[in-house]
Amino acid sequence: MKRSDVVTHVVRRASLSRTDAASAVDAVFEAIRDALAVGDKVTVAGFGAFATESRAARTGRPPGRRRVSHRRTEGSDAEDRR
Repeated sequence: MKRSDVVTHVVRRASLSRTDAASAVDAVFEAIRDALAVGDKVTVAGFGAFATESRAARTGRPPGRRRVSHRRTEGSDAEDRR
């Protein structure tokens, strides 16, 4: 299900205009994203839970390639990824 599908569903269920429904959906996603960004866990009863976790860096090798790929932990700069 894509964002546009969620907006369409909200339009039908809540009798909102498409613009208002899109704003409501964006606000919910933004609230979840902001909470996760500061390390909070988000739980929506009857739906699910969202949380972030840190993992140690690991080394991997893409299938069919000889080059080694280094997976970094969060917080690394995009410029450093090669």
